[in-house]
Amino acid sequence: HEIVSFAKRKFSEITKEQIETYSDEFQYKMDCRGQIDGHPLVMRIDKYTGNICNVVLFTKAELERK
Repeated sequence: HEIVSFAKRKFSEITKEQIETYSDEFQYKMDCRGQIDGHPLVMRIDKYTGNICNVVLFTKAELERK
């Protein structure tokens, strides 16, 4: 998918220290500079391999609800 390949290029230099850790089996990274059409990307990254599992595009309204 083109969004996933965009994110893999955009965030190829991601480090574990930059990833916000939550209390489930995945780590999430949000970087508002990584945007498509103005929408920030949220990436789910496998905790053990560091691989990007999927990329979600959130609108501002969706972000404000969280």
